[in-house]
Amino acid sequence: MLLLTLILTSAKLEGLTSHQVVSGISPVISDASPLEYLPQYLDLSDNDNSMEDTNAEYRTGFRSGHGDRFECKPCICSHSLSQYILANCSSRRLRDVPDSLPPELWLLNMTDNEIQLFNPESVLRYKNLNTLIISYNRKITHISNETFSNLTSGLVILNLTKNSISTIDDGSFRFFANLQQLDLGENSLTNITAGMFLGLRSLRNLNLTKNSIVFIENSTFDEMQHLKLLDLSLNKHLSYTVRKFPPRVFEKLFRLQSLYIQGNTMGDHSYPNSALQKLTNLKILSSDALLNCTFGPQLQSLKHLKELHLGTNCRLKNLTRDFFQYIPYLNTFVLSGCKLVYIDPEAYSNVPNLHTLEISHTSHTYDLYEAFDHLIGLQNSSLKVLRLKFMYRTHFPCRELHAQHAKYLQHIALEELDLSQNRIALIGLDFIRLLSRTLKKLVFNYNKITPFSFNLEQLAFLNNLLELDVENQKDDSNDFNSNDFSLATDSDHSIAPNSSTTLCNSLLYKTELHKNQALESARVPLKDSWPVKLPPNLSKIKASEFLDYGFFILGHVFQDNCSLKEVDLSDSYFSNWGDLYLSPPIKKIDLSSNYCRRINPKFFSKNSPLVHLNLQNNFLGDDFANDKYGNIFRNLNKLFYLDISMNLIYKLPNRFLAGLTNLETLIVSDNKLQLLNLTFRHLTRLQLLDFSRNSITGITESTRDDLDALAAITDFELDLTFNPLPCTCSGIELMKWLATTKVKLINQVNLQCRLENDVATSVGDLKERLNFLQRSCISKSLILVVSILSTMFVAVVLGLLLMYRYRWKLRYLRNVAIAKFIGFEPKKPQQGIFKYDAFLVYDSDDMQFVLNECVQELEVRRGLKLCIGDRDFMPGTYVASDIVSAVQNSYRTVLLVTPEFYDDDYVEYAVNMAINEAIHTSRQVLHLCLYQPVALAEMPRDLVAILKRNEFIEYPPEEEITPGLIENFWDQLTAAARQTD
Repeated sequence: MLLLTLILTSAKLEGLTSHQVVSGISPVISDASPLEYLPQYLDLSDNDNSMEDTNAEYRTGFRSGHGDRFECKPCICSHSLSQYILANCSSRRLRDVPDSLPPELWLLNMTDNEIQLFNPESVLRYKNLNTLIISYNRKITHISNETFSNLTSGLVILNLTKNSISTIDDGSFRFFANLQQLDLGENSLTNITAGMFLGLRSLRNLNLTKNSIVFIENSTFDEMQHLKLLDLSLNKHLSYTVRKFPPRVFEKLFRLQSLYIQGNTMGDHSYPNSALQKLTNLKILSSDALLNCTFGPQLQSLKHLKELHLGTNCRLKNLTRDFFQYIPYLNTFVLSGCKLVYIDPEAYSNVPNLHTLEISHTSHTYDLYEAFDHLIGLQNSSLKVLRLKFMYRTHFPCRELHAQHAKYLQHIALEELDLSQNRIALIGLDFIRLLSRTLKKLVFNYNKITPFSFNLEQLAFLNNLLELDVENQKDDSNDFNSNDFSLATDSDHSIAPNSSTTLCNSLLYKTELHKNQALESARVPLKDSWPVKLPPNLSKIKASEFLDYGFFILGHVFQDNCSLKEVDLSDSYFSNWGDLYLSPPIKKIDLSSNYCRRINPKFFSKNSPLVHLNLQNNFLGDDFANDKYGNIFRNLNKLFYLDISMNLIYKLPNRFLAGLTNLETLIVSDNKLQLLNLTFRHLTRLQLLDFSRNSITGITESTRDDLDALAAITDFELDLTFNPLPCTCSGIELMKWLATTKVKLINQVNLQCRLENDVATSVGDLKERLNFLQRSCISKSLILVVSILSTMFVAVVLGLLLMYRYRWKLRYLRNVAIAKFIGFEPKKPQQGIFKYDAFLVYDSDDMQFVLNECVQELEVRRGLKLCIGDRDFMPGTYVASDIVSAVQNSYRTVLLVTPEFYDDDYVEYAVNMAINEAIHTSRQVLHLCLYQPVALAEMPRDLVAILKRNEFIEYPPEEEITPGLIENFWDQLTAAARQTD
């Protein structure tokens, strides 16, 4: 059962239908990494949630594309859901199977490498290996048996497709006693011998499709008595002759159930009946259809043969009355790609249990109308499934169906009717009314139906209808060859082409009913719409790539007995959902790829039962960014799957997910989101958050706290791969969280980040990256701190030096300000008149000289007004301010210089204040009076400068004092101090 699951699942992932699988097109692993999907099906046989979960059918295997990848050089490994180790070694130019992978390896993918010789012994070291894929290694031409090992491998599946294998040594696979599936398709094998498959006694599936086989040894399959599926298709030199298919070739295949030999004949005249008659348990046979040939009486022994597929090389033109004579047990007959001309109405009478009939791709020689006419022999038969696909003549651009086409169809109790790819543009109400009420599935995809020519309410009488498929309704009228136009005739309701490209559209108005429907636009406002009556049990509608059909589904409300649960309206250019309404019964809807720009919060009804919502590939980024309070999804409290990837999302508000209390899977990949700032704490059932392929450079602290809180109560996964995460000092907090959080970060090998120089790189091991950042950022921080402190120190030192250099100027300015503040403002001289003629600055030892002699001579006798600190300064005031005020209000500041002059505390200050006053007022302020001799070397520079300017008076030495000299001294001092007009 697991093996069949593997085959069907891989086929699905390859884009193959179940018909293709059972038609001999063997499932092969694509050149994309199997690690992308193998974990999805490894657990399919173990998981069955449908028994208890009523919404199980709408759930998506979210873990299928996600896994905890880790590096296992030279490959990338991951775990499946069952914790199997899977190794992806594809496209790495390897020449052999690596020997350094984990010993518990379960699956190994060696696709697209440079292996030249495959030796089966190379995988024996991996005792738990279950699946080995070595495809697309075009240099492999030979499978060798160059070993004497007696070990046995537990390998179950071996895929060697799409190589260049031409020879296989005898016994090469003897190590694989447990092998159940061997795929050698698309190689260059020519001769198939028994020795090639020695030891494969457990083999169930053998695929030899698309080789160049010309010979099969009689005893080739004798050891494979458990074989159930054998694919020999598409070997163009393996014709149906006795030489190519000897009578005993299948003799030992008692358990074979499926045989594919189509695509081999080149004009044979008989089927290999003698070889086929040995396959008594055969259930499925896929073969070419030969011209004027039927299966022989030897096949009467195949009582279990239920399915017959004829196609590929199909030369059958007439299906005669005796075609099924010797294969009467069939319940499924598929005929594809034949240039069919005629089917005898009595041909089906020999298959009384026929359940499924499929006729397709009849090469424009046998069309849909003829097929309807030849159903006469199936009236009241057991037929349940009828598929008539791709049956039209090239010169008819479109078709219409009416009552005459259903005259035999109405008498067949069908459960499925598939009329895909028939260029049907109009389905008449008279045709629909004749459909069997037993129908469960109706398929009209790949036709030319429009919303106006197909009224869903017309099917309301089909009480058993479960599924309607009207996907891909397109007009391909322009693809027709104009050379075929002359062959057309307007008969039997086929429409022949003419110069007008709107001919098919004219079918919309052929009846009054459709005309009225066309005039009634499908875009009816919801408030004006009427309740739509659907088939009571219809649960699924598939209408992708059906332009405007979404307006009918979402532009109306449904009646109360509606059972519609699943709708697909993807790829329909359904671009505005602002005035529409999603009816309550629907649980799953696909609105992807509609280029929608607007969604209204009222689009989802209150208490909506919706559980699965796909909005991928639209333009909803602006609406999402403005949804500050989570109004868009507030009614979706039952939703567990939401896909909003590829929507040009650049911002999601913090409360965007507020209403999604049951959300399990959120896909926001492939957007432009830069900052992750969402509230997740209420999403207690969360299983997956996919934010891959965005522009995320930050996650807010509150969001990180929410994620950590969730990780403590639920085992969910977070995908941040392919985002430019910051591997910088500014992003160290985020990197620290990533390295230490309990949140399960999946695909860590694909985590990317940007360095300080904006170069992208792989994050690698998160803890190592964090340690590196911490070391580098600490050194940078240290350098920054030292630089700042050094700069501050230098600035302080320079400031102190400058303050010292200009200390007197600063003192002067300070004290001028203080003086003004406390009221000692200088009296502005009017016409050059100052308050004082001179401010005398002297040492305290010379106070008597100043108070007695200077006052007597200068004030009393000569009329000068002096400012003397010991006399004129008001007690209790700020001396420094008094000095500044005296300097500013005196015409001259006279310094009585003696050797002890600078011993007084305020003398130096008064001198410097006078110097600064001279600088600021540009007037001569200082004048020296050398009262006692002072050596020039002992004088300050400022006083020396005054001496050099000859702005001084010298008091006569004591030994030279005469009345005349004294008088002259006072006269000179008076002249220097007296104010002049």
